[in-house]
Amino acid sequence: MPEFAILPEKCVGCRLCELACSAAFEWKYNPKLSRIRVMTVHPVSDIPVVCVQCKKPKCLEACPSEAIKWDKELGTVKVDPSLCIGCSTCVRECPFEAILLHPTKNVAIKCELCGGKPKCVAVCPTGALVYAEPETMDSRRKQEYAAKVARGVEETVLRK
Repeated sequence: MPEFAILPEKCVGCRLCELACSAAFEWKYNPKLSRIRVMTVHPVSDIPVVCVQCKKPKCLEACPSEAIKWDKELGTVKVDPSLCIGCSTCVRECPFEAILLHPTKNVAIKCELCGGKPKCVAVCPTGALVYAEPETMDSRRKQEYAAKVARGVEETVLRK
């Protein structure tokens, strides 16, 4: 089963991934509606932030309405908007800030890999976003990305 990975050193901060994502889900080019966000950690460092499909997702464990479930077919964590009560418990529990509340619908939204054909990967001009079979990806790289995002989130919170 393919996995999603980010090569942050290749990200140039163009934010095409955000536009492709919002268009795919919302039919609007609006980064605030995107399930992927590009975070500027330092003036010259951009990191795409997206759900890493944790093996033990804290968002799933924390959801009081059981709106967050595993999609075993795709190996992704999905939100059922009909069950989501908009409490934002999942948002607070995600260590990567990769789940958020939809700004107008008040339901949790997160990357669900576009049904196995991520639009963000298709539009990324530098190859910073990868969706491939695990044997073609370096698992160490995924761990490094997760650590870098966690550090970036901490730095951003500390600056606020």
